[in-house]
Amino acid sequence: MSEAKKRDELIADDLLLQAKNLSHKFDYELFNDINLSLFKKESIAIIGMSGSGKSTLLKMIAGLYKPTEGNVYLNGIDMQFINRDLLNDTISYLPQSTKLFQGTLRDNLIFGMIGISDEQIIEACKLTGLIILLNDLPKGLDTIIPEGGESFSGGQKQIIALTRAIIGNKRVVLLDEPTASMDEGTERHIIGMLKNRLYEKQTLVVVTHKPIVLSMVDRIIVLTNDGIAIDGTKQEVLQ
Repeated sequence: MSEAKKRDELIADDLLLQAKNLSHKFDYELFNDINLSLFKKESIAIIGMSGSGKSTLLKMIAGLYKPTEGNVYLNGIDMQFINRDLLNDTISYLPQSTKLFQGTLRDNLIFGMIGISDEQIIEACKLTGLIILLNDLPKGLDTIIPEGGESFSGGQKQIIALTRAIIGNKRVVLLDEPTASMDEGTERHIIGMLKNRLYEKQTLVVVTHKPIVLSMVDRIIVLTNDGIAIDGTKQEVLQ
């Protein structure tokens, strides 16, 4: 089967992520026997106490961590047997702490993407609000970023990462505390933009401890070290 055909199968309209009998241990058991299904166009929040394994579960769903026990499937295929490039074409994953690499701002925004024009980048920057920072940079997209991106604040680096996700336009978007370093006004703008932008065709999974972020989702999963305590609609869980 050609790589193009494999990619087409992964981004088919029945896109579905499944975790079956998922357990993970470090020096201790992080969580145990997780079973869940994520359907196309769903918007889901994973919440829970610190140390319950929310970020680790998100990395497993992204195919970045291999569970101690159990499997994660994309359209019925075990992620461990899917080419990493194919997963990257399907899933955007944004960690809590965004690391930028040495290169131009443009390079950081379209890393790994082909055929992206400056016009497309600018449109995405307008959506996320990065255009405000961009307009203040004398060299614009050609601004050189040092390794680690320490010339930018944590909130600015998060906006850059979110802009990259918008440009990538993947079918699954996984966000780990996406607004943790943002001020209140920027956070409200980003949440409103994501609600309007992602609901059209993408599946969203967000790890958060902020109640305001729950306005983005329709389903909430409450995670504990014993597994999933609650999984239901936002209204059911909040009640």
